[in-house]
Amino acid sequence: MFFEIWRRKAGCVTLMLALVLMTGWINSLFRSNRIILKRYGFVTEYLASEEGSLGWQKEIGFNLLSGRILTDVPYWELYGFKYGQKFVPPPSLIVKRTFRMIPYWSIVIPLTTLSAYFLFSKPRKSIPKKTFEPAGTKET
Repeated sequence: MFFEIWRRKAGCVTLMLALVLMTGWINSLFRSNRIILKRYGFVTEYLASEEGSLGWQKEIGFNLLSGRILTDVPYWELYGFKYGQKFVPPPSLIVKRTFRMIPYWSIVIPLTTLSAYFLFSKPRKSIPKKTFEPAGTKET
């Protein structure tokens, strides 16, 4: 009876998805996780989970002996949303990191709210539709 309504099924699915993402959120507060999506030459693209955010990062390595002048490109961060570029200077190679990060809370809270709506809202009672016959069609 409980799972006969599509809202209950959708509520359970969204709640499970929110729990999986919340696990990733808590994990990202203590450690940085990256999955390599593409690697070619000195360029690497990642799916990253770090500092409470989930997103895409791209790293490009530059050799310090090439004589290129690198300047930091501004980036912005607001409530966990991050967008921009930074240079990370290791000893012999400079890495330019481009990133687009979304905080986990901006995904988990709406999913939890949606699942609560699906699970706790009462289904509407169905009202039978009234059928009207056009005037003058009845035989007398």
